[in-house]
Amino acid sequence: ICYDPKKTSQNNISKRDSETTLVTMNDMVIEEVKTIKFLGVILNKKLTWHDHKLYVQRKVSKCLGILYNSKKVMSEKETIMMYKTFIQSNFLYAIEVWGHTVNHDLDILNKIQNKSLRVLFSTKRTADAWEKSNGEIPSIAELYQRTLKRITTKHSYNQLPQYFTNLCMPKLITLPNELKAQTEYNLRSSKNRSNFTYEIISNSTQISKTHFFINCMNQTSKHT
Repeated sequence: ICYDPKKTSQNNISKRDSETTLVTMNDMVIEEVKTIKFLGVILNKKLTWHDHKLYVQRKVSKCLGILYNSKKVMSEKETIMMYKTFIQSNFLYAIEVWGHTVNHDLDILNKIQNKSLRVLFSTKRTADAWEKSNGEIPSIAELYQRTLKRITTKHSYNQLPQYFTNLCMPKLITLPNELKAQTEYNLRSSKNRSNFTYEIISNSTQISKTHFFINCMNQTSKHT
């Protein structure tokens, strides 16, 4: 494999403000950058995900015009489909990695989602827009929880890649009878996915499903 030093950059990930590390290739110094794009995810030096969320915000902002113009020629149901296609898809990409950071109403992604809903339903107040959505549009926090529930379901059936399971997933020790009885088809239902619970071992302690989500993604963030 041949690398072009002019097209190569380095990003030193550390919680501390470390000094610049001089890296050379073919007697050329590799440029150090503050952020780097890896598989569509923006990584900064401290893995705070702030730069990635700004990137998602910009992408969603560019789609608001499409959403606004769609209302003129489409029904509300069709416009909601446009929202899920052009806007919600941006929120879903790699949300299992950065979704835990969207934890308050003033988060930039919550703000842009609220703005999107106001455009979608032609309201001035965010509360009115959410009321008009009638539960058809999940919040970013709900998208994050649903994604983690799908991961835990696959984990319970040993359907995750073995390397990912060994690296990030706590050991599964019990499985509820109601989950054992469910078929793979039934697990596609969000209602069934939201009802199952089980216990796992983490740091020699049995923890609930909710804590498992947090523990799982913390471990994922450490190794990203």
